[in-house]
Amino acid sequence: MTRMFTRQSKDEPEAPATYANNRFALNVPADWQDQSFFRFEGPDQGGVKHHINVVIDSDVKTDDLQHYAEMQLQALQTELRSFTLLKRGEVTLASGAPAYELVYRWIPVKDKELIQQVYLVLVPGRGYILTTSFSAATWTTLGPSIESVLKSFAPIA
Repeated sequence: MTRMFTRQSKDEPEAPATYANNRFALNVPADWQDQSFFRFEGPDQGGVKHHINVVIDSDVKTDDLQHYAEMQLQALQTELRSFTLLKRGEVTLASGAPAYELVYRWIPVKDKELIQQVYLVLVPGRGYILTTSFSAATWTTLGPSIESVLKSFAPIA
């Protein structure tokens, strides 16, 4: 997503912004904020429609990856029913950039347990939250291939 705008001087109000990605462009008022969300769907196995969600966090209040991960973890622990943290720690993306991984188990609806894997990536002023879901069985079978997709993530500055 690219935000392009020009302003003649600092005394002029901000001009409308043009948001552009690989599928469309849209002119929006300057006071609107990009809250982009992308979803990539994969196979339906073991009662789980596998996917990768990418959320762009435009309102990051820290430049410290571990602190950002702690804030996200606290929110998950507060909001999700039957939350159990399984794994956490820094990982390296294929590009060599750092990311932080959280893996947890939770029950979104009665009798349905999910394992979710989250990669958190920070660039100056912006965070990326990549989330994918598994059943206990597909964590073992599909997990490695989906993890390689997560590790291929590369933010474009």
